[in-house]
Amino acid sequence: MFSAEYSLFGTLLTGTTVPVKSCMVHEDDYYTHIKKAAERLDWNYYRLETRGKDGMADMLVTRREEYWFIEVKRLKKAKLRTIEDDLQWQYGQLAFLKRCFRNKTRYMLVVVKERFALYLKENSDEVPDYPDFIECV
Repeated sequence: MFSAEYSLFGTLLTGTTVPVKSCMVHEDDYYTHIKKAAERLDWNYYRLETRGKDGMADMLVTRREEYWFIEVKRLKKAKLRTIEDDLQWQYGQLAFLKRCFRNKTRYMLVVVKERFALYLKENSDEVPDYPDFIECV
């Protein structure tokens, strides 16, 4: 269903897949899982209001100097082949993602399918490892 690497706009994304305890039907079902896991490990969780902010990610998590913008997408197809074609994107979301990559902003895309979540981030020396809370989701 998921690969470990994807290319998006010439940027290599690496992914790690984690099991999900309950079946995800909607994207926002997964927000609660991220919130609980992040707060358990002392991260601040912010669900971002995106109305009128074209492309803004779904949430922001911070802990001391660490931060991540996180966008959650639910995969409706059987398999994820390409990020831009197999997921539903709203106006401005891909442009925001691309700006984050260009500016080395910490951005993570989470793709959820039934009982699995794929965490994708830019594969570069400037982007740190995955945040610790993803193993607790």
